[in-house]
Amino acid sequence: MRFVRPVAVLTALVAGASSLGAQQSNSCGGVAAGFADACLKGADILTFMTPQLGNGLAGGNTTPGQGGSLGGFPHFAIAIRATGAPDAKLPDFANIGFRASATPPDNIALKSQAFGLGAVDAALGIFSGINLGVGSILGVDALVSASYVPEVTQGSFSVKPDNPISIGYGARVALFDGTALLPSVGASYLQRSLPKTTLAATASGAPGGTVTLTGLDLKTTSWRVTASQSLLILGLNAGYGQDTYDASTGFSATVTGLGSTGNQSAAAKVTRTNWFVGATFNLLILKLFGEYGNVSGGDLSTYNNFGGGTKTVNDSKNYFSAGVRIGF
Repeated sequence: MRFVRPVAVLTALVAGASSLGAQQSNSCGGVAAGFADACLKGADILTFMTPQLGNGLAGGNTTPGQGGSLGGFPHFAIAIRATGAPDAKLPDFANIGFRASATPPDNIALKSQAFGLGAVDAALGIFSGINLGVGSILGVDALVSASYVPEVTQGSFSVKPDNPISIGYGARVALFDGTALLPSVGASYLQRSLPKTTLAATASGAPGGTVTLTGLDLKTTSWRVTASQSLLILGLNAGYGQDTYDASTGFSATVTGLGSTGNQSAAAKVTRTNWFVGATFNLLILKLFGEYGNVSGGDLSTYNNFGGGTKTVNDSKNYFSAGVRIGF
């Protein structure tokens, strides 16, 4: 819970609206002049945060430590993982205030703060593949992922999911399932999502205000090509692929002394390249795993600046995943 809660609070703070990528849209153009700064800052902050939140949801390997398939039914794997960045650069919400005018662009300060997301990933062997003598090909696994967002009220922030758990689905096909001397290679596709959530936050600067998101919806679609090799109790794996983060929300902002922006909306999509390396420590049916990876790419833009202009929404991000897996 301590790992998930900071992310939930951060997401609430990111309250504004809009999002990401080559496909960006928001309804800030229709607000009154006095609300333009609040609307644009909210949109920019969500644009800045969504790639980081999306990577926390998508992570690295679709099944930690796995390259090829599981070997057909009834083989299975269930992993509990946490994915995040221990040195992430996040907006300094304590120093954000709304201005009477949105011009010129403002600077949104950043601070270092760890954050991440937790998930449960499961795989079930469906087809063992075609035996080639030195290995097999075309084994198939079904993939399922469960993401969790708790209901949280913490000071001036609140997070209330429509349903705390969201389920994602996918599949993996073995390009080659190796032996003790040959690595296994597989390709996978997986869709994940966060539960639709209502979020509320208070901006602490002057003048202040509140922002409420209704039905915040974040989905990720990922493909991976992975390779793995087991060396007695130690396993090594590596992978490459792409993630697409697709976000949409309805929102409103209330500025102290002015009133409310009314109902606004935003939606966006961005694709990022993802690579990772990992290791597992094998204890019979129990495996401890860790991964290090990096995501990069995208064509996002913001009206306001972040961190004096030294950090941009398109910066590459490092991440770590760790957890435990059981199966056979």
